[in-house]
Amino acid sequence: MSFSVRGYLKPLAWGAAAAAALLIMEWRRPAWRRFSAAALAALGSLGLVNFAASATPIVTDADIAVSELYVELATKGQLLVGPYSRFGWHHPGPLYFYLVAPFYALAGHQAAAMYAVALALNLAALVVIAWVLARETSVRTTVTTIAVLVFFAWRVPRFLASPWTAHVPILATLAFLVVSAAVGTGRRRLLALMLVFGSLAMQTHVSFAPVVVIVSAGVVATLVFARHAEVSPWPAINAAAWVLALLWLAPVSEALAHGGGNLAALWRFFGSEPGAGHSLRDAIEYGSYGLMGIVRPDLELPWGGHVDLTGVPWAILGTAIEVGLLAVIARRDLNAGRRFEGRLALVALAATAVAVWSLSRVRDDILNHEVFKLSAFGALNLGVIGAAAIRGLPAVRMRRFAAPLVGRVACTIPIAAAAAIGFRDLDSLTSFERRQQTHSAIVAAFSAVRDYALAEGVRKPLIRIGPDRWGDAAGVLLRLRQSGMSAAVTNPSVAMFTEAFAATGDEDAIVTLADLDLHRDLREQPGNAVLLSSPPLFVDAARMAPARSESRGPR
Repeated sequence: MSFSVRGYLKPLAWGAAAAAALLIMEWRRPAWRRFSAAALAALGSLGLVNFAASATPIVTDADIAVSELYVELATKGQLLVGPYSRFGWHHPGPLYFYLVAPFYALAGHQAAAMYAVALALNLAALVVIAWVLARETSVRTTVTTIAVLVFFAWRVPRFLASPWTAHVPILATLAFLVVSAAVGTGRRRLLALMLVFGSLAMQTHVSFAPVVVIVSAGVVATLVFARHAEVSPWPAINAAAWVLALLWLAPVSEALAHGGGNLAALWRFFGSEPGAGHSLRDAIEYGSYGLMGIVRPDLELPWGGHVDLTGVPWAILGTAIEVGLLAVIARRDLNAGRRFEGRLALVALAATAVAVWSLSRVRDDILNHEVFKLSAFGALNLGVIGAAAIRGLPAVRMRRFAAPLVGRVACTIPIAAAAAIGFRDLDSLTSFERRQQTHSAIVAAFSAVRDYALAEGVRKPLIRIGPDRWGDAAGVLLRLRQSGMSAAVTNPSVAMFTEAFAATGDEDAIVTLADLDLHRDLREQPGNAVLLSSPPLFVDAARMAPARSESRGPR
């Protein structure tokens, strides 16, 4: 009798609930707190694998299929770059894909693992935010701030379970900001945790880099130049530097191996070869529209479309009030000796200013997902403002013996609500993906290519990708790789699919994923075989002589 992770969801859920209850009840005992937290993490990890392994298979396409292909490469240690960008370079690093990879592999290479891990990362970010707030400030401040963030998640269905690389870094960045406020008040041991969340956000989407870099520099400078520091900051900085080196090992290795590689391409794009961006006025208009997202009736989860601005004057007015209140709160709390609350308001203010300014660096149109992230910044700002308002209210008196337990329970209620919202999102998003009928063409194309290869003795096809067929190609390449078949892509597609799919000269057939126009041209050529005709996707193939022999004798 062999053990399987399938079918153990209910016992895992009960175990996680018991671990959470123990964590709440025994919070003041370090040994029990660590044990229950470790048990909760272990049971949660098993739950992720259980869900993904037992879920109905999902066929991904477009950006999600490219991400799944990158996760597949990460399971083999063959990925050194981050998500692909529409501008031809990659985002700074593959940390997100390596976080997903072990769960993806344990779940049998099922796409559902990506959605489950995305939910886990978002819930982990909220838990860390709540934990830091509970350590550093009052129960009322903690509950108010977390409640606003949970309300934001509720306002945007499917957000918490989205594996898209433009969505995943958002709550990680908010966790980075909250932890950085704690580090700035002297919690040096949290510096490494701050850099973990900052690296995840920055590597996954470069638009978060300005906020992460500037806030990190400010925090480290505060630690180094703080007056009357009782403990030297250098041991914590040294430990954090080693963590940072580990997190950035893959992109740095890629840069060293390729004469600067992707990191150099990013530097050229944003630094030495700046293109036409946007005016500061544009940045303020789009930024204000995003910051007011949580109170806008049209807030929705974006997937890369264009933005139609409405109510811009009101959005700018609301942003001005928000920024002004953050400045007042920061000054008042710092003067009153509330160092964490004051620094959190200051960090939120700085992050807001940098995030709005960074929109002026966007090339071409400012897309909706670039504006959407500012809605989360606005939610954190409103949480900070609401918490400051709540602190001004008279304290509610509770019996001394009941207050600590009541406070811990109160702090867990918003997290429990976030988990419920997240599981709703997980079910909704995965169910939606399974209902997409267009994905059947990807499966049919893969089957056609595989059957052709078996019938013709093709060992390594060269995949040529026609106009607008990259989304289908990602799904086909993923399945070819999972089936054990080697494949390469033509040079124009190597940038998207990485050097792992670069042609090496031993390809013995060319397979074209074509649209109708290209298919019409190909079918008239001698030796062409039509493998699939399923509009709008067509698959054509032809044998080709390898450019070099697979084995070479001595010269």
